[in-house]
Amino acid sequence: RNPTAAPMHQPTNVAYIDSPPALQELADRFAGAAWLAVDTEFIRDRTYFPKFCLLQIATTNVVACIDTLALDDLSPLSPLFDDGDVLKVFHSGRQDLEVLYQRCGRLPNPIFDTQIAAHLCNTTFSELSLPSCSKAKLNIEIPHIEEVLRSGRRMRSLLQMAPQTLAQYFG
Repeated sequence: RNPTAAPMHQPTNVAYIDSPPALQELADRFAGAAWLAVDTEFIRDRTYFPKFCLLQIATTNVVACIDTLALDDLSPLSPLFDDGDVLKVFHSGRQDLEVLYQRCGRLPNPIFDTQIAAHLCNTTFSELSLPSCSKAKLNIEIPHIEEVLRSGRRMRSLLQMAPQTLAQYFG
């Protein structure tokens, strides 16, 4: 980390979700949120369709890492994804939306894509990844999750990391 970078906000509550009751409890907990940050992790190697492995959803004080390999049914999240009063925030969300549509049969709405917003704000830096945008615009350094994935680990080992470690990747 760069010692001059602004400190990264640390969530006060991180949850690892791998059971239907825990997913329903999380959905109830997020009800009424003004916005949700949403990110997915998936494997696209040697497959036509991506293999959805992890769904990360966060608000100001809660980060949830949802093990989509352990859960067949994500329908408890449908009311959140369908709620027009809850803004769903993505960064470069095209593939996230593809994976969510493939698994849930619908797209969340409304959505806001921070990468598209960066383009509209005439961002001039060459890479528009979330770590690059946060460093350039907010002076906040966050790690690239791709470094973990390229190190030879697969999603299962990523899911076995401590939830606090997962939360640092999601921010």
